[in-house]
Amino acid sequence: MDFYKDSVFEHLTHHYKDYSLWLTTLGRKTGKPRLVQIWFAFVNGELYILSRHGLDSWWAKNLLKNNSVIVNVAGRAFSAKAELIEDPILTNEVWRYYKAKYRFYPQIYLFSWKKKKLFRINFVEH
Repeated sequence: MDFYKDSVFEHLTHHYKDYSLWLTTLGRKTGKPRLVQIWFAFVNGELYILSRHGLDSWWAKNLLKNNSVIVNVAGRAFSAKAELIEDPILTNEVWRYYKAKYRFYPQIYLFSWKKKKLFRINFVEH
């Protein structure tokens, strides 16, 4: 790993239990920055986000058009590329992590997650 990725990894290692992160995408129609607060999973040294609406959520549609994002965890922002993951085994592993991490939040039970889609966040230097 290089210094930048080591720095990101160290920061996430200290903040993996945080409730959420801020994800900035670029609007697929306007190209303007769009901000969403979202749950996340830091599993096996990788950062993941799940879209419970599958590819129908506005931020997931933005990622499909332009995968460049800014991820802000605990007040520290990082440039990254989002990658759609189509592996059902990995998706289920991350889903199990989500259910354990967010078990005290009713959203994990109240909403349907059947359409869930997984994105891996790959950090890049500026």
